Amino acid sequence: MKTNRSGQAAILAEKDYTKIIKHVNKEKYKLLIHIARYTGERWGAIVQLKIEDVYYNTSDGKYIPKKEVTFKARTRKADPNGKQQTRELPIHQTLKQVLAAYAPQIRDNGYLFPSPRKLFGNKSARVRVTIRTKCHVKVFTNTITRHSTS
Repeated sequence: MKTNRSGQAAILAEKDYTKIIKHVNKEKYKLLIHIARYTGERWGAIVQLKIEDVYYNTSDGKYIPKKEVTFKARTRKADPNGKQQTRELPIHQTLKQVLAAYAPQIRDNGYLFPSPRKLFGNKSARVRVTIRTKCHVKVFTNTITRHSTS
């Protein structure tokens, strides 16, 4: 358990994860939680995903999930040496199904989770507060620990 910003993050049990998803009403927030669970990436990097980082755009205008999600270096937290690196992760089968069912909103900026107020620096805080309020669960801080595929 994390105490005073040190230690290991707690892993959500399947029943807790199901409870959280059940209480979230908007599909984009459910998708955000699924991406966090199956990639282990931070909120800040997830909300800066572009549609092209997750989907192929077909000639008939449909979006098909890629085999991997790409978190660009500029969206990720730097390592202890101050370097940011692009990270490509394979998409878990469950996440692929969720992505296939989700219809991304096509906007000028191309973000998967567009900000209505264009306040990109405050996006993750707003999402975190919304999830806490709607779910009445205070297990979210900055990340959801990556779901084990074994």
